[in-house]
Amino acid sequence: MTTATIEMGLPGITIKSGDHICAFYRGSAQRDELLVPYLREGLLAGDKCICVMDDPDTERVVAGLAVQVDVDLSLSSGQFDLLRSDATYLTGGYFETEEMLAFWESGVDGALNGGGFDFVRAVGEMTSAPPGDVFTPANLGRYGAS
Repeated sequence: MTTATIEMGLPGITIKSGDHICAFYRGSAQRDELLVPYLREGLLAGDKCICVMDDPDTERVVAGLAVQVDVDLSLSSGQFDLLRSDATYLTGGYFETEEMLAFWESGVDGALNGGGFDFVRAVGEMTSAPPGDVFTPANLGRYGAS
């Protein structure tokens, strides 16, 4: 069985269903050079897009998408979920691997099974993930491996 390639939104870069990409960047401008084309390509293709951001300035991403996408329509229709990490990763004040995996599973399964979407693009920004009271190395390790 072959898996179709999906346009990443960046010239010459394609992905396959199930691919996991980890990107390192310095600052929001570099993040947006990757994030905005990825989400824009998905929204234009009719994909479900779930984006969890640490940066409270989600308007930068919205403005970048709005050049070619009706972001308000994508948000109101449920095609695009733009969420803050404090409302997802840290709902109880700390990171819990099982809760976060359940969050992603629910979002992806809901979109593919009854949500009317054939493909889901999920983004999870974790720039504020230093080990300590909120994130433990064990939790982050299990999460990344899942």
